Amino acid sequence: MPDPSDEDLILRAREGDEDAFFALYERHKGGVFRFARRMLADEDAAADVVQDCFEYFFRKIPTWRFEAKPSTLLFRAARNRCLNALEKRRRRGETLGEEGEEAEDDALDPASLAETADLSRRVARALATLDPGRREVVALKVMKGLSYDRIGEILGIPAGTVKSRLHKALEELREKMKGS
Repeated sequence: MPDPSDEDLILRAREGDEDAFFALYERHKGGVFRFARRMLADEDAAADVVQDCFEYFFRKIPTWRFEAKPSTLLFRAARNRCLNALEKRRRRGETLGEEGEEAEDDALDPASLAETADLSRRVARALATLDPGRREVVALKVMKGLSYDRIGEILGIPAGTVKSRLHKALEELREKMKGS
């Protein structure tokens, strides 16, 4: 039997089915977490964002009108929470961390693993220096694989603006990677 749609799960969750809400959580938490982690370069802060977003989503279920996908609401909520957290860090004079995802393929030799980990750290450092508007577009397009239209829907901007921000972000990343 195929997995139930988000719409079916929301309808069931409205009627108090906790398993339906948990299924929605399991379906969408990974993408929200990866997005928040890339925006904030901090796994603990990203986990907090996921929790806040799903609490917000849970409160929205009773009045959900099915005009947008749940992922749209969740990514918008994650984006807003990430931007707020980044602004708080900026006011405190903090910078983003340098988290990088390390390769998990045990078949790689130690030299390749070290090279991959180093590249990952360099990319993470370069991403952390991008303007948040550009970083979120990179996270949604390159790391999440969303279409320009879908990213525009999440961010509330035209697809052309998404393309422009992505182009500028990738140019900036190329320049930063040359210097690192």
